[in-house]
Amino acid sequence: MEPYTLARLGAWVAVGGLTLLALLQVLLAFGLPWGRLAWRGYTGRLSRSRRLAGLLGAGLLILGSLCLLETAGLLVVLDAPRFARMGVWVLTGALVLNTITRALSSSPLQQRVMAPITLLLSLACLLVVFGT
Repeated sequence: MEPYTLARLGAWVAVGGLTLLALLQVLLAFGLPWGRLAWRGYTGRLSRSRRLAGLLGAGLLILGSLCLLETAGLLVVLDAPRFARMGVWVLTGALVLNTITRALSSSPLQQRVMAPITLLLSLACLLVVFGT
């Protein structure tokens, strides 16, 4: 069994958080009125186009999770280490940008809840990219 590393811990933290965010997007796509946690916090129930975009986003979050697990050496699904590592870099950059936009949002939920969550996920991803 491989030894415990910060990169592996970061991968599990990030995958857990990304899975919850993907689940949130799926629930929003099915019409739950929690839209204030997503899409800049403007509305409770999302429009049809935002619901579809949320489903696409959920798929990308799951793909990012697979990239994290493969890069950290926890799982081989993609069997493409270069793609997985690049995917983690792209995911990390997207999460950093997401954190900035949420922190600058006019929505208090975006600032106080979602920005810290995406910051934590960004840091967890950084543990993976710099720890492997």
